[in-house]
Amino acid sequence: MRPTQITRATVEPFNIALPRPFETAAARRTAAHNVLLTLELAGGAQGTGEVAPAPHVTGEDQADTLRRLEAFAGALVGQDVARYRALSEAFRRAYPEAPAARAGLESALLDAYCRHLGVPLFHFLGGATAELRTDVTVPIVAPAEAEEVARQAVAQGFTDLKVKVGAGNHDFERTLAVARAAPGVPIRLDGNQGFTPEGAVAFLRRVLDAGVTVALYEQPVPREDLAGMRFVRERVSVPVAADESVIHPEDAYRVAQAGAADVVNLKLMKSGVLGALAIAGLCRAAGLRLMLGCMLESRLGISVAAHLAAGLGGFDFLDLDGHLLTGDTCASGGFSQTGSRLSLSPDLPGHAATRV
Repeated sequence: MRPTQITRATVEPFNIALPRPFETAAARRTAAHNVLLTLELAGGAQGTGEVAPAPHVTGEDQADTLRRLEAFAGALVGQDVARYRALSEAFRRAYPEAPAARAGLESALLDAYCRHLGVPLFHFLGGATAELRTDVTVPIVAPAEAEEVARQAVAQGFTDLKVKVGAGNHDFERTLAVARAAPGVPIRLDGNQGFTPEGAVAFLRRVLDAGVTVALYEQPVPREDLAGMRFVRERVSVPVAADESVIHPEDAYRVAQAGAADVVNLKLMKSGVLGALAIAGLCRAAGLRLMLGCMLESRLGISVAAHLAAGLGGFDFLDLDGHLLTGDTCASGGFSQTGSRLSLSPDLPGHAATRV
């Protein structure tokens, strides 16, 4: 029996109560209803993948994910984890509309394989860097609470902040409160599809006129409205990022063709690990800048994203704070963090995170 042969695949729910509600223009969450897939190899290595489904983005939920991965788990036993691309493709053919579940599968396959090889995942993916810098997100809350969240983040050493807007509920006041609490800190605004094109332009101009330094304007209009996003891009001085508009590689191609964005925000839970790699290559060829974001993942999922960003390099914007939003109590390892700075170890194999 080959040491890389999968001998067991276990699927289980992974529910995390959030320390505070997380609200965007698209959804309000009080808990993360995630899924864990664990693979065991004949040689003793184990790999873990986390799925953090976001129904409002890909249409997947926890029940869908459990059903699909449980149905596929039997087919994994006896397979060689070194054929991770073929196994991912088999899952994609069986469940083409389940990119988050596929991300968890690919994460577990790559983690198990790299742990068997004794190499960090970020080395396996290219080893471009071991140091990253992420932002932290201020959700849709009252301006006073937003100001306190921002003040605490700056005190903890964060040098980039992201503010959720687009819900029409004190967006301007919330943004100003964050800027007041974090003078000199660049702010990324995330509309989560909440504006009309005209409304997005008017809102950003109002914020800039108030003296706020805005580094990025993320998905201000509905995902399908590429013409509307181009309208915004052509009328503002801040880079515009496509997030929900890009799930599959062909979506990135359409965004590039339409001239709809300056930046594409990749997320493993939208595209899978291998899909994110494909999108990154396409964006680079098209001259689009790269961002890597996340859903409500624990440190298990965020570690995979961090290793991908460090392996590839070249990301202008990182939004890898899901472990902080979920409380960072369910897993350990993966990386060390001081404020915005994430550091990966060259000595720990796989994605290096472990469930607590």
